[in-house]
Amino acid sequence: TYFQRALSSRAFSIGDYQIGRITGKSTINFGFPVLGPSKQVQAVLFAALDLDWLTGSDYVSQMQLPQGATWTKIDGKGTVLVTGTKIHGNVTNLAGYPAPEQWLVGQPLPEKSPFKTFLAQTNGVLETVDPEEHLVLYVFTSTRSALVAGDVISILSVPKQALFAEANRRLTKNLTGLGISAAFTLMLGWIGSYLLVLRPVRTLVKSSAQLAAGDLSTRTGLAHRGDELGQLTGSFDQMAHTLEHRERERQSANLALKASEMRYRRLFEAAQDGILILNADTGQIDDVNPFLTDLLGYTREQLLGNKLWEIGPFKNTQAAKAEFRELQRETYVRYDDLPLETSAGKSINVEFVSNVYQVNGGRVIQCNIRDITTRKHAEARLQLQSTALEAAANAIMITDRSGAISWANSAFTRLTGYSATEVLGANMRLLKSDQHDQAFYQNLWQTILDGRTWHAEIINRRKNGSLYTEDNTITPVRDAAGKITHFISVKEDVTERKLAEAKRKAYSRKLQVLSRRLVEVQETERRNIARELHDELGQTLTVAQLNLQAALQTPGNNVLKPRLNESLKAVEHVLEQVRDISLDLRPSILDDLGLEPALRWYTERQAALLKLKVKFHADQLEQRLDPVIETECFRVAQEALTNVVRHAQAKAVTVELRKQDGQLHLRVRDDGIGFDVAAVRERAVRGASLGLLSMEERAALADGGLEFTSIPGQGTEVHAWFPLKWQNPLSGSETS
Repeated sequence: TYFQRALSSRAFSIGDYQIGRITGKSTINFGFPVLGPSKQVQAVLFAALDLDWLTGSDYVSQMQLPQGATWTKIDGKGTVLVTGTKIHGNVTNLAGYPAPEQWLVGQPLPEKSPFKTFLAQTNGVLETVDPEEHLVLYVFTSTRSALVAGDVISILSVPKQALFAEANRRLTKNLTGLGISAAFTLMLGWIGSYLLVLRPVRTLVKSSAQLAAGDLSTRTGLAHRGDELGQLTGSFDQMAHTLEHRERERQSANLALKASEMRYRRLFEAAQDGILILNADTGQIDDVNPFLTDLLGYTREQLLGNKLWEIGPFKNTQAAKAEFRELQRETYVRYDDLPLETSAGKSINVEFVSNVYQVNGGRVIQCNIRDITTRKHAEARLQLQSTALEAAANAIMITDRSGAISWANSAFTRLTGYSATEVLGANMRLLKSDQHDQAFYQNLWQTILDGRTWHAEIINRRKNGSLYTEDNTITPVRDAAGKITHFISVKEDVTERKLAEAKRKAYSRKLQVLSRRLVEVQETERRNIARELHDELGQTLTVAQLNLQAALQTPGNNVLKPRLNESLKAVEHVLEQVRDISLDLRPSILDDLGLEPALRWYTERQAALLKLKVKFHADQLEQRLDPVIETECFRVAQEALTNVVRHAQAKAVTVELRKQDGQLHLRVRDDGIGFDVAAVRERAVRGASLGLLSMEERAALADGGLEFTSIPGQGTEVHAWFPLKWQNPLSGSETS
């Protein structure tokens, strides 16, 4: 058939499956026609393929068959085309049936073969028993094939034992491993329960018994793990450690308490102050130290067991009981000066301090009594003498509360002409000059009687009748009870100083008037010069500028144009300088519009020179200020801003003009390099730099003031203030 197909199709063709006549083997023939030049078939090439070759080829061996499985192909007549069994990775004969050399490919299936069943069906699954009594699973299906005419049936047979062999092997292995693991786990559980539970529990029980028996040093010695038993042993060891530590602290505290009690007893017995211990509820004396018995002149037996108000020194029963109740209520009482009487009737002064505190669950009162009798006498003398001696260079006078003179020093005699003998017992009114009103003296007495020091200048009269001015300081003197008993008057003759000061003030006023007049003349001259520069010279230069510009526009002047341009630039430069000089001498905006517009214009003008960031803040003024105030304030700001431009190396400047408390406040702040104000002021005094003094003088001439705040590296602030005087006072007042 392959030959006829090759002739008819003139292309490669496949013949039907057949048994070779010479070899007797099952083959498939292939034919390919050979064509001549005229496209006529000259010959036919053919080839035969032995079907046994398919069984042993890689085509079969490379099939992914299960271990022990058999793969078979048959045609529709039951003739075996391909067959093989996979054993240990190789495809061999079909298990349980004759080997390929006995059961040749191309032969029909034997009668006993279960494959006969497959011819009646196209696909399915079949389970049957092979000749060796083994269960075998068959899976078959019918497909088209290019090797033979019609369909071929592919059959896969797998012994059931082989199919589940790997699963059974793994199951057996897993069960064996599981058994071993279970046995090992049981063994570990027993060991772990002993090591982790039984032994720790026994140790913990033993340690608990030792702890209960009083052995606070016992410990379990077990590791403090994170489980519950580990936490329990850790808590037990911590508890034992805490109990042991507390026991040691208790023992130490007991020892310290005993030592403290011994020290207290020694201090109590050896104290150089009297100590009295009372029952806080009854007032009964429980203990007394030797110093107090010696001080009061009573024996220890005379004092113990008695109530406080039953013994001689505190015999005033009602007062003592009241003080005792106060002590019970306040738990602290102090008397800086308590008068007592000894058993011999001697009066003494004591410092009495008492406290209530707890002892062994009960309350006791400890009274500390210090003899201050000698100290009081010394203090009374020293207080009077030391106060007088402190001012011995000046006239000193001591009076009692009524003003009677009890002592005066020699300087007092030199000042007033009265000797100490003459004024002793006399009232200090003998110096009164009648130069002060009654309210003046009432204020004096009210001040010193209130316990405050009085200080003022007062005009008094000498013994010869002449008047003098004294700087007088009167100081109250108190006794131990705080009561004012005396007054100390310290006097300094300031008559000459007052006269010199009056002369200085007169000269200062004259100088100030002269300075103001000088400033006014200076400002007038500045204004006139500025006007002359602006009106006369400025206009002349403007005419020259216009003429030069006209000459440049005249035809035929090409030769002269360079010189005319040069001349025009020179005139424009001089005109600009004249304008700057005129503005610096006296800006017309100050006279025309006032301080705030002039100050805002000048600030922005100066800031533009160095491209500074500028902030200007000004409160609204109701009307024009006094011309002197406007001029001086502007000049101070002008000098301050000039210094910022020339020296500060600043990046920003702020100018503020504020009204506050009837004054006009000017502040100029910069963020420049700052300077040492004291050093600059010292150089200004030597004449090296007059800008600072000039600003201070201008502010003073306008009845104002000025201060500098500057820190090197942190900038500078100039603060000036002036009285808020208006050009046209409102309602007859110059200030608002």
